[in-house]
Amino acid sequence: MSEPPPSLFDSDVAATAVHALRDADPVLCGVIDRVGPFRLQPERDLFALLVRVVISQQISMAAAKTVAGRLKAATPRGRFTAKALNDLPIEEIRACGLSGVKAGYVKNLAAAARSLRLKEFPTLPDAEVAARVTAVKGLGPWTARMVLMFGLGRPDVLPVGDLGIRNAARSLYGFDAIPPLSAHAADTWAPWRTVAAWYLWRHIDTADVTEGLNDYPV
Repeated sequence: MSEPPPSLFDSDVAATAVHALRDADPVLCGVIDRVGPFRLQPERDLFALLVRVVISQQISMAAAKTVAGRLKAATPRGRFTAKALNDLPIEEIRACGLSGVKAGYVKNLAAAARSLRLKEFPTLPDAEVAARVTAVKGLGPWTARMVLMFGLGRPDVLPVGDLGIRNAARSLYGFDAIPPLSAHAADTWAPWRTVAAWYLWRHIDTADVTEGLNDYPV
């Protein structure tokens, strides 16, 4: 039986990552000094995490938290479960503040929950986790990366298209396009790109680089 992939929820792994990034990137080292210790809290309920990630697509975190709170309150026990969301009429899901498209994605996720086999995710390689997530209509690569990062603590994930990441990279490095950011991440931050992304989000949050982007996803 193969060993499970390393996780940033292990404090030794996280410490190794931060130390390596300090040595590799003087700019990021300055962010680390200003932001402080790396803190990634495990999201043990992967289904609930997926629901929140779907809700947060392309809206502010403040709005996403409001909508998620309404939807949770609409479930019988105030919990995101596949059964609860399967049973909830789509009109009631939409009434919580989701568009018709997103409400459909939530329904797709609930219907696919059993086939996803979420309990297996902690032992699967990143590519297999991403393949299972993106097989569900409405769940794309960004959603898969959020699960890998916040649900599994995988150390080398970077959502290069994320708006917060792009704004932070523009502020810190002057990158105006995805290719320079991708090359920098591959050359400088690997194999600890999740930790680099966390500090980029925190840079946005603490430096108030751009309005409307506070906190990191999920």
